[in-house]
Amino acid sequence: MTANATSVSATSVGLNGSDFSTYFLRTLFDELGSKTFFLIAILSAWCPWEGARGHDDRNIQMLLVLVGSYVADVVRVMVADFADDGKQFSCAFDVSCCIIFLLLAAKARVELTRLDARELRTKFATSADSSSGSADIEKSDATEWNTTAFSSFFMAQAESSETPRTQYGTAEQYVPADGVLSNRPSDRTVSTVLAFLVPAVLVFLAEADNKAIDDFPLTGLKGAGSNIGALLAFLTSNILAVLLGLFCERTLSDHRLSFIVSVTLFGLSFISATEALLYLDAARTQQTQTGVVAFLSLFTGSRRQPKASS
Repeated sequence: MTANATSVSATSVGLNGSDFSTYFLRTLFDELGSKTFFLIAILSAWCPWEGARGHDDRNIQMLLVLVGSYVADVVRVMVADFADDGKQFSCAFDVSCCIIFLLLAAKARVELTRLDARELRTKFATSADSSSGSADIEKSDATEWNTTAFSSFFMAQAESSETPRTQYGTAEQYVPADGVLSNRPSDRTVSTVLAFLVPAVLVFLAEADNKAIDDFPLTGLKGAGSNIGALLAFLTSNILAVLLGLFCERTLSDHRLSFIVSVTLFGLSFISATEALLYLDAARTQQTQTGVVAFLSLFTGSRRQPKASS
């Protein structure tokens, strides 16, 4: 009798293969193609601060994107049971995602415009060089630069560029500053920090209406197989999204990558806006039904009274 009880308890506490595979496949297929999947892929290939991650530190930054997005998934799962009104929080998070996605899409669009202007300047410079090489332009004496007429200006400019004198001599004086942020951090440092923070915040907000997290089996040790399977599915989906971003960054030019990023972010913003409106309609319908029932109960007296305990 004792041996049977021990085996039953070990089976209930131990990993269940069927629960592991079920929740792994269920969560994985739910995450593939979701908002967060494309968001992680975009942030892996494109940085809101520097643009395309075409530098030597892109592997480290992509790893930080993976870690930040997975931390957001785990935190979202942990706080899922503590939300009193899930629809209200989901609506607020979707509105926040809509605004942030619009700002990031505008940033990518501005970067795309800058790349177009740079390409246009390069094309004009190339055509100008080819035309100047084919035709001989003779310079006359009237078009030559008269250095004697502007000699006084050059002397004044040289004097202004000299090191300013102070009471301690001619050495330039520096104002001391203490602290880590006494000097402006480099763009690469800011991009590396944002590689973790931006995915962590955006994935946490975008996962508000995730059906896989709503149905997550928070059952303690008895559901260890299903819990581990779902968490492993989140990690697998994030890895695939980062690999997709790496592929896009390696194969696409900066111009095409900025265009794809801007279009995708505009699409994600639209999806977040529609989801927020759906939550608002559901909340408004629920409040209307509650108000109608309360109004009719005033005349019918059909309020349910609590049952007396036997």
